[in-house]
Amino acid sequence: MNFRERARHAFGSAAESAMSPEKYYMFVRELNLYLQSEISQLLSENENRLGNITLVTPGSDGRLEKGSYVSHYEIIAFTPEEVDTFDYKSALVRSLKAIFPVEWSDYVELKGSSANMVVSRDRYQPRRIADASLLYGSTDKLIDAQLTLGQQVHDLSRSEMSKISSLKRDAKRATSKGSNVFRGNEIVHIDVENGVVHYNPSVFQLSFKIGPLRLVQNGLLLEEVKYIKRTGKTDFYSTLLSNIGYRLEQLSSEGISSLTREEMQEIFQHYAFFLKLYHKSERAYGFEGKTEVQLDESTLYDVLKRQEELLILMSRFQLK
Repeated sequence: MNFRERARHAFGSAAESAMSPEKYYMFVRELNLYLQSEISQLLSENENRLGNITLVTPGSDGRLEKGSYVSHYEIIAFTPEEVDTFDYKSALVRSLKAIFPVEWSDYVELKGSSANMVVSRDRYQPRRIADASLLYGSTDKLIDAQLTLGQQVHDLSRSEMSKISSLKRDAKRATSKGSNVFRGNEIVHIDVENGVVHYNPSVFQLSFKIGPLRLVQNGLLLEEVKYIKRTGKTDFYSTLLSNIGYRLEQLSSEGISSLTREEMQEIFQHYAFFLKLYHKSERAYGFEGKTEVQLDESTLYDVLKRQEELLILMSRFQLK
C-alpha cells in the first residue's frame, strides 16, 4: 500500500472507531499535521517548479480537521504581483499534482499584495485567511496576509458587517432545522424525524457541516471580527491558532471569552462529536457511495441534545 492509499484509509477508517470524539479530534489533527509536513517537504524540494510564491491551505485543511479525501486540498497562493490567469492556475495545479499526488482542488485562489483578504469566491469569509496553514514558502507572507486581513476587517462598513453576521444566523437556522436554503431550494442535511443524515455534495447536502460545525466556526468568526473592530487590535488574527479546539482553549486561557473554561470545553466536546459524525457520513459517501447514514436511537438522542446545548452556548459566547 503506497502513501496515498495509506492516507486515504487512515482518514476514513478512524471515524468508524470507538474512540471518543475528543480523542478522535486529536487523532485527526495529528494525522493532518503529518500529511501536511510530508507535502511541505516535497514542495520545498521542488522549489524550481513553484517559484517565488507562498502556498497556504484554508478550510478544514487549514484547521487540521480534514477527515477524508472526499474533501480536496484547496490552495491560496500569495504571489509577488497581481496574477490571475487561467493558464497560471492550471500550470500551478499540474505542478502540485506532479509533486505530491493527493487530491488537489482545481480551484486556486490567487492573492496579490493589494488583494482583498476578507472576500473569497465573491463571499465575505475572513476565516479562509484567518485559519490558513502554510504549505510552502514564507511564514512572513501568511502573517502579512493575516495582518492585512485584520486591518481590512477593522475597516468593514456596517453593510459588510451584516454579511458576516448572516453567516452565523444561517448556521443557527441550519442547526435548529437540519436544513438550509441554497439557490432558492430547501436543502435537507439532517432528517431529525427519521434519524437520517444526508451527505451528497452533488445536491449540496453536507451532513453536520452547514449546521453545528458552521455554528461554532462562524460564531467564533463573528465575535473575532467584532473584537477587532472594537479594540483596534488588527494583529489579532496573526496571534490566533487555526485549529478550532486549540483556539477555543486559547481564547479561554487569555480571559477574553464571556464563557467559563468549562463552557468553552463543552463547545469543543460538541464540536468534536459533530465533526466525527460528519466524517462518518463523508466516508460512507466516498468509500461506499452512500448518500444517507441512519442514526441509531441513542445517537439521535445525543445529536438532538447536543444541538440544543450548542445553540444555547453559542448564543451566549462573546469576546470581551
